[in-house]
Amino acid sequence: GGGGDPRRLEIEDQRRRAARKIEDAQEAVMLAAKEAPSWVDNEEKEVWSMKQEKQFAKALVSFGGVPPKGRYHLIADKVDGKSRQECLMHHKLQQLIAKQQ
Repeated sequence: GGGGDPRRLEIEDQRRRAARKIEDAQEAVMLAAKEAPSWVDNEEKEVWSMKQEKQFAKALVSFGGVPPKGRYHLIADKVDGKSRQECLMHHKLQQLIAKQQ
């Protein structure tokens, strides 16, 4: 059998190139996932003024006995310009830092 059929060689070449593209794409996805910022990285970039920190600390004490589901809504109401999610993540970061010390 003559293995030099140009059409078959062309098809094999296209298949190899497609496989290489898929491998490159998978590698890019893996690298992106490795370099993606974690919630800690994002939270550390959040800016909290001294006033917001004081409001947060006071609200945290006030609503410490409230179940977490409702607690951060109440805390956020007492902290100027911060959402429930921002207050939750801020507290989570503080707890992580405390644990590491």
